[in-house]
Order: sequence, then structure tokens, then C-alpha cells
Amino acid sequence: MKSILLISPEKWDAHHVSKHHYTSTLANLGHRVFYLDPPDQFLQHWVLIPVPGLPTATVVRGPKLAPYMRVYPDLLRRWLEARWL
Repeated sequence: MKSILLISPEKWDAHHVSKHHYTSTLANLGHRVFYLDPPDQFLQHWVLIPVPGLPTATVVRGPKLAPYMRVYPDLLRRWLEARWL
């Protein structure tokens, strides 16, 4: 059994499309699947939400890191990313 991280720019409950099919297929094959939602500006901490009907699938929601990270100096950006992760 592998742990698989699916990353998407779209929230889990937005539309029922390929992300749901990938997750259900991988979970039914016995893998542990984590679906990473896009960052949420209203969250302060990470949240793990089990997917109903798929005991080995979990939706992961987390806070937004910082706006405009791509323009930060490398050292500061790496430190913030490491702290966030």
C-alpha cells in the first residue's frame, strides 16, 4: 500500500470530475490517498477531512502561506515554505 498525494487547484467539493475518479480508483486499489485542496485564507491550521465512503482517502486543507511568494528573496521564501510544511 502506497501513500499518494493528489494536488489540485480546485477544491474537493467544487465539481465532481476526474479528481474524484482518481481518488476513488486509487483508494479502492488499497492505497492511502491524500487530496490537497488549494490554500484557504480563512484557515489557521491544517485540517484533515475523511472522504465519506472511502476509508483510505482524506482531503487535506491548509492555510494560505503568504501572498506573492515568488518575489520573496530565496532565503526568506525557503524558510517560510519549510515552516509552513
